[in-house]
Amino acid sequence: MKYLIFSVQKAGQLIEIPFLFPDNFTHRTIASVLTKGGAKWQIVAAGSCQARVNCYGKSEELGIESRERVDAAIINEFAYRQGVVDPDQLTINELLNRS
Repeated sequence: MKYLIFSVQKAGQLIEIPFLFPDNFTHRTIASVLTKGGAKWQIVAAGSCQARVNCYGKSEELGIESRERVDAAIINEFAYRQGVVDPDQLTINELLNRS
């Protein structure tokens, strides 16, 4: 995984916001998309990382719920599997048991 950390002033306070994304995107591509339209975010850090996440909740705007363990397994294994869930290589159950 790669990351960018953006710095922004909000209500007079400096806030730093992390953004994680897959290795198959470049830092420049993600930065240009996130700052498109004149967003006043300053990139203060960039690099690669290893992260373990837990997923939960839902998106009210999209009306889509988290698949919790399935989503967490896909995200946590992304660096190794590039998002591919291939039943011939690894089933969802095996993926879940690895998390």
